[in-house]
Amino acid sequence: FNHDMSLASVVEGIDVIIGGHSHTQLAQPIVVDPNGTPTIIVQAYQNDEYLGTLDVAFDHKGLIVRHDGKLIKIADKRIISFLIDYLFSEFEIFYYKIKDTISNRPNFLVK
Repeated sequence: FNHDMSLASVVEGIDVIIGGHSHTQLAQPIVVDPNGTPTIIVQAYQNDEYLGTLDVAFDHKGLIVRHDGKLIKIADKRIISFLIDYLFSEFEIFYYKIKDTISNRPNFLVK
């Protein structure tokens, strides 16, 4: 989590950091905004205990204007693989709908 905070503080133009290596439980997204360009940091703790949600809205310039996120406790861990498959398929559909728009941003990167 500390590395995510440092990265958001020194690298301009990162919209969202989805961390995970530190297994930090963030009940709400953290916003780092050193120079008027906010970076949102989220993590969903560890061992499939929570599902994290994040909704982000951008203005016409591509700047974040609002966000909302939370952790949802997973009661039955057997459904996590179903959720992961579903979410990745939804993301893929969404990505292909907007890829031309976002790929034109000079610092767009998804890993």
